Amino acid sequence: MQEEQYFLKYAWPCTWVKKERGGISEDEFEMLKNAAEKGVRVPRATLERVYDVACKHMRRVAKEMRKDMWSIAVIDRYFLEEHNRMIDENEDFAMKLTPSLKKLCKCSKAKVLGVIDEFLKVEVGRDIRTVSAVFVPDAKPGDTVIVHYGYAVKMITS
Repeated sequence: MQEEQYFLKYAWPCTWVKKERGGISEDEFEMLKNAAEKGVRVPRATLERVYDVACKHMRRVAKEMRKDMWSIAVIDRYFLEEHNRMIDENEDFAMKLTPSLKKLCKCSKAKVLGVIDEFLKVEVGRDIRTVSAVFVPDAKPGDTVIVHYGYAVKMITS
């Protein structure tokens, strides 16, 4: 999987908010949705424009790690650590979020409890949620996934 596709799986859940706030057009939203769901590569320039806040912070993480901004290690560290820290500390984008949105916006490990059509029933901490399985179609009960908003974005292997 290319880095752009990997990034988009994590970033996609934020796209609806971008559209609702007028940050992207309906056409661009549909293009990104198609790309995310079908694994189509989106040019980095487009990703950097649409997801400008995430990319700004990924640049800083990349500098600290002495790696390319688009490396898988940087993308993981940003979403799994820095993104969540910013939410916890109410920084940047997190200042505009309600407490319930903050909980959903965190990238969290979740245990798959069940599969219902294209959705997973997952346990995140003490909460049970239903999330889309579009990015992890092979997930099954007992697996561990990363969830971001209403999507399971990645399988975790032990």
